[in-house]
Amino acid sequence: MIKLEIDKDTCIRCGQCVSVCPVRILTQTEDKGEIGVINLQTCLECTQCVSICPTDSVHHSSFYKVYNVKKEILPSAESLLELMHKRRSNRAFSQKPIPMEYLDMILEAANLAPTAKNKRPLKYTLITNPSTLQAVHKACIDVCNNLYIQFSKSDDAEIRKKGLYFQRLSQVYNNGYEVILRGATALILIHCEDIEFTPDANLSYQNASLMAEALDVAHFYTGYLRRLSMMDTEDIIRNTIGIKGQHILAGMALAMPKYTFSKYVKKEDLKVTKLL
Repeated sequence: MIKLEIDKDTCIRCGQCVSVCPVRILTQTEDKGEIGVINLQTCLECTQCVSICPTDSVHHSSFYKVYNVKKEILPSAESLLELMHKRRSNRAFSQKPIPMEYLDMILEAANLAPTAKNKRPLKYTLITNPSTLQAVHKACIDVCNNLYIQFSKSDDAEIRKKGLYFQRLSQVYNNGYEVILRGATALILIHCEDIEFTPDANLSYQNASLMAEALDVAHFYTGYLRRLSMMDTEDIIRNTIGIKGQHILAGMALAMPKYTFSKYVKKEDLKVTKLL
């Protein structure tokens, strides 16, 4: 059971905790008035109240340790924007292993992404074993073969045409080209029991992508894998990975880069409507 208490001896009644609480659990009836607590059962455990308090007067049972932000090492707005300009999907992989501390930082960044109502439903699977990576790739191709057979029997010409797409993926694989993971030395999968949390997974992926870019780890979004897993009625892919009952909502193939990019090309101009 959640407990939330305000230390009346140290609280300066500034009201900041009341202002940032998204579900209005904290109350203050007048300026500089005492902070109250109501409807605690609706708490999202979002950490807003303990993170904003200037005197550490908010004591929440879910958070045993609160850290001060190291403002001196935060990137400037310009450096962060430059990183975003630099970020790209890079499929030119080397076979040099990614340091585990890099992978841990990428996973931590992914886990720091916001989720709806702070439910934190996402789970992660990291694969670096070469045999397992190859098994995942083969599972995807097995699904392609199944889909080709299924679609080729349709009376609908458009569906049969889609089947040829999966046949081509299989043919590329049989010719020795890894079109699914592109020779990645690591794979991060973001999964959950509820497919409705796909937007949360995409936010998580973006965090991970920026961290990978900051560490100069080449990576790309595994769109083929995700799409095939959604169409995999026999659970071949999920059984191979060991996450039966979970939906693969996003994935990232990673490796140390074969080449590094020292330039970027400015993308299309921003399309924005400003209602000022």
